[in-house]
Amino acid sequence: MEAERFSTAPGDEGRHGNGNSSFGQAPSLSHNGTRHDVYISSETSPLIVNAEDSDDENLEDVDETASPQISQAPPDKYYLVFSVFVLVGMTTLLPWNFFISLTNFWDYKFRNVSETLKTNGSTAKTDLQKEFTSYLSISSTVPNAIFVIINALVGQRFSLMKRLTLSLSLMIVMFTIITVLAFVDTDSWQRPFLITILCLVVIVNINSAIFQGGSFGMAGKFPDRYMSAQMLGQAIGGVFPALVDICIVSLNVKEEDVGSVCFAIATVVLFLCMASLIWALRTPFFKFYYENSERNNESTSVPSSTTSSSGPSTLKILKLSWVYLVCIFVTFSVTLTIFPSVAVLIKSETSASGSDWATKYFTAVSVFLLFNMGDLFGRGLASWIKMPGQSKFGKVILLIATFSRLFFIPLFLNCNIDSDKPRTVIFKSDADFIAFMGLFAVSNGYIGNICMLHGPKSTPEKELQESIALILIAGLVVGTGVGSFLSYPIVASL
Repeated sequence: MEAERFSTAPGDEGRHGNGNSSFGQAPSLSHNGTRHDVYISSETSPLIVNAEDSDDENLEDVDETASPQISQAPPDKYYLVFSVFVLVGMTTLLPWNFFISLTNFWDYKFRNVSETLKTNGSTAKTDLQKEFTSYLSISSTVPNAIFVIINALVGQRFSLMKRLTLSLSLMIVMFTIITVLAFVDTDSWQRPFLITILCLVVIVNINSAIFQGGSFGMAGKFPDRYMSAQMLGQAIGGVFPALVDICIVSLNVKEEDVGSVCFAIATVVLFLCMASLIWALRTPFFKFYYENSERNNESTSVPSSTTSSSGPSTLKILKLSWVYLVCIFVTFSVTLTIFPSVAVLIKSETSASGSDWATKYFTAVSVFLLFNMGDLFGRGLASWIKMPGQSKFGKVILLIATFSRLFFIPLFLNCNIDSDKPRTVIFKSDADFIAFMGLFAVSNGYIGNICMLHGPKSTPEKELQESIALILIAGLVVGTGVGSFLSYPIVASL
């Protein structure tokens, strides 16, 4: 999503002090003493989860024996490694946001080729134009969610750096193919082109999930500000594609060329991330924290054979966290039901005039840019005021606020949707839609972050905190999938 995938900070009292990080993590200790970090990302994507690698193979290009155990870390000169973490965080959400933000390009690709009128004019959208964003949402969120969970469960069996470099390399290859396809005239084979793009999207999001999990596992080995750097990068990863789309459109680039330019930019950013990551691996600063983390993992894993392998009771976990589980599931189900599939179908009140605002900027600004900015603001606001609290009254208020978001569905459906079917429009004004979208985005970021802030802290037990965080992530994953599937029949009925 974020378009959004959602980033939250459960605010653990241990490694994070007072837990006031605007974008953060939920570190906790498992039964064998190994620290695990759980992360969530927006937007509208949809999710980032990671169990920090405790048995990774030694980092390639790093000589463990050549680095003495020193107590003071070397400096991060000019904050270059910090900047690399920002870029890595940005890369985790770049594919999803570039795909969903290029509505003018996809409308051109799936237009009625027998019509001479422009796609965004008075002519109603074709079925492929209306349904593509819903297809895209399903093919993005479902494989991403599945492989995020798989990565959390079995990812630690494979080398962290191999997971990062291999997944990023495959993403670069897929985006290169997509960039080439964007140049091709597909008017005579629109449906096969649709199937091809969706297959590539599935592959991209599988690798994106693996890269997300690995990158947050890597960031968990560094000081807190480097995790914040990656969270900042995720926020930029939601806003950047929308800004790129707006800038390209303002330069009067033809609709058929917008996709090729944007995908080429995305490919360059992925290449830059790969080069920066390879460079960072060789810096003394990176080696110091990575190697120390590996040694700590080895030392904490020693007593694991004497501890019980039985986990906490699922019933106990659900009893402690069911309110936050329900809230995060409903929140993301509602969000993915509307955004982006339904939201991109809403047109400006000035669309009949053919103004630049209506044809070029309305969707890019009032849907994608506004949602990402609002979601980011909501997450930051939740981290600051942290209300409602964890009391029974606070949980009731949170439930009311969560289910109140269901009213956004009829509100958006009664906006000025571009449809060839007769329908009554109640909210015709652009101002109405923008107000709804602003509240929709802020509430998504706020409620989601509140759930991840308070949910794991429903108990002081570290092992239960980790388990609750994983349960909440499962709720978020299921919510994004359910919302994506619900969007299809709604779009088909319009």
